[in-house]
Amino acid sequence: MKYSKNLGGYMIKESLMKKLSIDNDNKILLVVMDGVGDIRWTEEGDRPTPLEEADKPNIDSIAMYAILGEGIPVDYGITPGSGPAHLSLFGYDPLKYDIGRGILEAAGIGLKVNKTDIAIRGNFATIDDKRIVTDRRAGRISTEKNRELVKILNNKIEKIEDISVEFYAGKEHRCVVLLKGEGLKDNVTDTDPQAIGKRILDPIPKDASSKKTADICKKLSDKIIEVLKEYHPANAILLRGISNPPDLPSMNELFKLKPICIATYPMYKGLSHLVGMEVIQNLTNFEEQVEALKANYNDYNFFYFHVKKTDSYG
Repeated sequence: MKYSKNLGGYMIKESLMKKLSIDNDNKILLVVMDGVGDIRWTEEGDRPTPLEEADKPNIDSIAMYAILGEGIPVDYGITPGSGPAHLSLFGYDPLKYDIGRGILEAAGIGLKVNKTDIAIRGNFATIDDKRIVTDRRAGRISTEKNRELVKILNNKIEKIEDISVEFYAGKEHRCVVLLKGEGLKDNVTDTDPQAIGKRILDPIPKDASSKKTADICKKLSDKIIEVLKEYHPANAILLRGISNPPDLPSMNELFKLKPICIATYPMYKGLSHLVGMEVIQNLTNFEEQVEALKANYNDYNFFYFHVKKTDSYG
């Protein structure tokens, strides 16, 4: 057993976890209210958080009989992305398993990604004639418009050098780009500058083995801008989370659990799929999620129930 700051406690080694885990009749419901956490604002006095202010009788009644605490998903001072944070919640060490955003998005829409492939999360975005990003989400274009643009890209861009390129539509401004070919390694930086008013970035390899991927991604980014130049506001794609598939043990292997994912957004479904959860597809709202939980309650013993609206409104 080693000390880990993940969730503020001890992380049991996987080999020991497999020996300690036993089959039993208990059920676990993990409800993740995404983005609901906050800190007190002290600029104008000690003001309560939105969660403290909210009228939430059901949560309050549960809290009265619960063990309450604060978790540190990765480490002190680190604000993790959704992938590492959820890995930690599922009992995995996010410092050991680095899962790129591209793989999460690809798995979330049901794509099969081979070990030698590269998956990339794409954001349709708006740039000006100097390639300065003016909107990182292209005005949150509709999913229908997204599909139209993906069809155009697939017709215009089939290969970059010897690498096959495939585009897949996600929700709203999100898409997935799949690269297939030899010699693709994922240690490459994003083209997303993470802020408006900055120029779209060139991908940079972090090691020699990833140079080919960086070169392909640079040429791909340029070609996408060329193809989309007449389709303002979606006249570019920001390439994010350039990644190969990870090698993850399943939750059943580690914890003897039969898990199921009840979520609406692709990224969360993608991560759940990677850790071996059954994933319910085509859920669109909270009410459908509740019905899915009821319908599957007798068949599983671990339920990951993800609530996105708390994050969307935050």
